[in-house]
Amino acid sequence: MKRWTKQTRAGQAACLTLALCLTLSLGGCGPQTETETAPSAFSPETAAPGSEAPGTAAAGDGEIRILSSGTLHASAGEEGFYLPQVVGDAVLGTVVDFATGEQRVLCNEPGCTHDSPDCGAWLRSTGDLGTQAADSCALLRDGDVLLWLVFDDPLSEGKSYADLSSPDGSGRTRLADSLPVLCPAWSNWPNGFFSDGESWYFLTSQDGSDAFLSRLDPDTGALTVTQLPDGSPGAMIGTDGGSVLFWQERPDGSRQLLALDPAAARVEARDSWLAGRDVLGAAASDGTIYGLVRQGENLLLQAGPAEGEPRTVAELPACPDGAQAVAASLAGPFENTLMVDLYFPNADDGASTPALRCGVELDTGVCHILEATWQTGAEPEPPLLLAAGEDTLWLAMTHSPTESVTVDPAGTPSRQETSTARTVLARAADYLTGSGETRPVTTLTGDFTAHIPR
Repeated sequence: MKRWTKQTRAGQAACLTLALCLTLSLGGCGPQTETETAPSAFSPETAAPGSEAPGTAAAGDGEIRILSSGTLHASAGEEGFYLPQVVGDAVLGTVVDFATGEQRVLCNEPGCTHDSPDCGAWLRSTGDLGTQAADSCALLRDGDVLLWLVFDDPLSEGKSYADLSSPDGSGRTRLADSLPVLCPAWSNWPNGFFSDGESWYFLTSQDGSDAFLSRLDPDTGALTVTQLPDGSPGAMIGTDGGSVLFWQERPDGSRQLLALDPAAARVEARDSWLAGRDVLGAAASDGTIYGLVRQGENLLLQAGPAEGEPRTVAELPACPDGAQAVAASLAGPFENTLMVDLYFPNADDGASTPALRCGVELDTGVCHILEATWQTGAEPEPPLLLAAGEDTLWLAMTHSPTESVTVDPAGTPSRQETSTARTVLARAADYLTGSGETRPVTTLTGDFTAHIPR
């Protein structure tokens, strides 16, 4: 199972305590050499009878688009959030509808019971892994194409593949018959899925360990895996159009801005004002860098190009009890509003936990302090950001904990706190300014379940 652990380093985006088992779109690291899979692009002859060919990915203009977000690595489209979901003994492709808040199976077969490989939404069986079986799957929306991924790992069924379909799941066809990996299962996690309109990419790494960039050709299904130098590039903070930007902490405590060119599989350091030790968190969008900077006793949200001098957008409020923030995570902007989570030391173990969330209006500098509703310890924390679309957020607001003992595939038991959470959809700009209504999410299983490892 993927486990999210509390971290004290600045620059770690959304450092969470949860490993959410509704689904986590994970894959293992790839081999260090190019792997050619059997060409299997869509053609009318390979489609199911009566189905239509998948649409096309967003135009190949070289602009990088990040395809997943939040704790669930869900992928946002025009209609909703796409993600794998364990239902019974199957992992199915699903979408959480923006309009209704209902999760539905991406199957168009009348009368289908969704419990066999004949189902149009079938990804894999759960086998002995239970809810963890979704960890090796991903469902990514890119333009008018839906990409279905099942990665191979030592604990899977030994089957991996990539499929393409239309956004509603129709016209699904095989692109690649194998997505092989070499690393042990769940030892590395995708840091992000992205596209440049020409190919799909997924980055696999752990902080400080080997990092691999996988490129999947949408025409031939060929998989190319390249090991990146110097390990993980750090926390992904956004794009500048042609590159994916990462904010990395160096051993001496300083930071640097790294740019990944996916097509060239090249990482380069860039001069940036984000390198200062007093920068607690960062985000990037449309060529603008946002950073939360400590200046004396003040916390300033600044914005500007990577190089040159930034301008101050807003001053954030101090923590009510006088504690000093040690890190921050930034998300957005959403309709010119940025989400800023401040992290403070935990009195129990010294680790940092999110304690204050602000919505900052970038044009006015007005800062809205948002309600903390997620209770895991003595103090409530901000709702968990499960996924983010262009203007819609999926949030876990509250939960009801119970304890359980689980056994992993190696036979090792672990005591866990299992939580049934209440989740909602919200218009991002409304939520971040403290106004507007939320829409409850109705999942296929009835409950949204999270596991908090002990």
